[in-house]
Amino acid sequence: MSTASPPSDAIRITFVRHGESEANLTGCWQGHGDSPLSARGREQAQRLTARLAAARFDRLVSSDLSRARDTGLAVSTRLGQPLHTDAAWREIDVGRWEGLTRPQVAARFPEELEAVRRGESVAIGGGESWADLTRRARGAFDDLLATLTPGEHALVFAHGGVIASLVLDLFGLGQRRPRPLGHVDNTGLTTIRLRRGTRRLERFNDTLHLGPVGRWSAARVREGAALVTLWEGSPPSGYEPPPRVVALEELGTEDPRAQLGTLGREHPGRRIGLRASSVAIAALTAELLAPNVAARPRGLTQLVVDPKGQCAVGSLHCGPHHLGA
Repeated sequence: MSTASPPSDAIRITFVRHGESEANLTGCWQGHGDSPLSARGREQAQRLTARLAAARFDRLVSSDLSRARDTGLAVSTRLGQPLHTDAAWREIDVGRWEGLTRPQVAARFPEELEAVRRGESVAIGGGESWADLTRRARGAFDDLLATLTPGEHALVFAHGGVIASLVLDLFGLGQRRPRPLGHVDNTGLTTIRLRRGTRRLERFNDTLHLGPVGRWSAARVREGAALVTLWEGSPPSGYEPPPRVVALEELGTEDPRAQLGTLGREHPGRRIGLRASSVAIAALTAELLAPNVAARPRGLTQLVVDPKGQCAVGSLHCGPHHLGA
């Protein structure tokens, strides 16, 4: 995998979703509720800490909710750096849904749930709408960015809804249906690079410290989707390739969506490796997201393709495994 560094005058902000919480484990809605880390969440935080042990960050910030703060404290203690908390980075406020399971919400608030699923701007449980969350997260992002100077790198411990809403907003993807980005997994890393007025998505939902496949992508595979992992040349050191690996040119078409759709139809419920040039991988990600959203992919990129050919980015790796500034 390439070890090339981003330009020295770039500002980077890396977001980390908290480790698994007790509410994640039991399948309950959690917003501003303070659900602690589960045993697995604490283990995930330790694996994240080991991965970031040699990294250098100029500022560490966290949501004040314990599941994010305790994930951040594990890393900040190892790095010997202070962790600043800010309630602006909290998860969406789900109001009356707080602490309920998904079946309970469906039974008690069916019309509200359906409106949310249709993408309507609904105050969830009387709390916040996704638009409210996006505005709050964008304000926190802009405030943090104003404190950073070229060449600096901030690390933010937050929540899945916050991170996804912010990325969709920053890159104009919020209105795309189906959504082109998958869910953010626990301790998934997402890096936004800013330089001279431009933004690039350097990584999204990077969970390689936990294993080769993220939980959201693995769940989609169990439901019958194909997981297509792309890389250039040989697979990165330490990465166990999928059982089957093909070269892009073997697919016999120059249409990126058709290529992926073919894989989805022919390999449901399987992991597939796809060797391609970085130029071809960039073309695929540009087709799925939008031109110039992602920095040019240099590492592993994982795409979830359902049997109908619909695609979502499970994880995106445009930089080296090491996140050191």
